[in-house]
Parts: sequence; C-alpha cells; structure tokens
Amino acid sequence: MRKLNLNELGCFITIYFGQDYDLIDDSNEIEPKISAFLNSSDTANWHGLLADIDLLVEESDDLDSEFMLQFGFEFDPALWGTSPANFLQLVKSKILQALSEYTDDGMRPQSARGGQTDTQYANSQKNKLGREA
Repeated sequence: MRKLNLNELGCFITIYFGQDYDLIDDSNEIEPKISAFLNSSDTANWHGLLADIDLLVEESDDLDSEFMLQFGFEFDPALWGTSPANFLQLVKSKILQALSEYTDDGMRPQSARGGQTDTQYANSQKNKLGREA
C-alpha cells in the first residue's frame, strides 16, 4: 500500500488517544474523547477526519494491520476493547451525527442552542452575560 497522508486522523489519535489522553478526559472511554474533539474543533476538521477515515478504509487491504502500522505506536484500539475498524466506524458515525445537527448555514449544532435560532441563542447569551456583570 502506498504511503497515505492521514494528517487529520493522525492528529486526532495523537491528541485525544495518545499518551496524554487523560488530559482530555480522565475516563478510559472512547466516546467522551470523540465528544471533546467535536466540541473543540470546527466542521472543517470534522470533514478532514472523515476524509482520512474513508481514505484509509478504501486504500487498505487489511485495515487492522494498516491502522496499527500507521498509528499503533500511539493508540491500540484493542486496549480500549475495540478493533481499528470498529473504532473508525464509531468516530465516523459520531461526526456524521454531529454534522446532521448543524444548520444549513453552518452555525453551531441546534442541540447546543436548546432548539433556539442562532439569533435567539446569541441574545440569550448576551442577556446571561448582562445579568452576571
């Protein structure tokens, strides 16, 4: 297999599942780290990560071996109770779910706004800040 440029996937694994993973979230669970990524990055990062996952899956004759060759020095999904294929599928499904919650104009997820329009949400935040001042 040719060398793949999987920069977004590499950064995601190193930051959220590398040796300092407990600084992101002190649990040994995968989903809170995916949530932390989704909460701290923008949709461009999400799309980049999706593209890297798709590229790795499409170009790999043996996904588990290729994943371990690329990222095994940072993260072994087996130690987290899953396989590389299942890990990648979980990450992909969480990103797709988060993307489906975004408005057509790319604003923050509707769930993060409590069902409010962006204007209503912005005004509620201004009012909240005004009360705290």
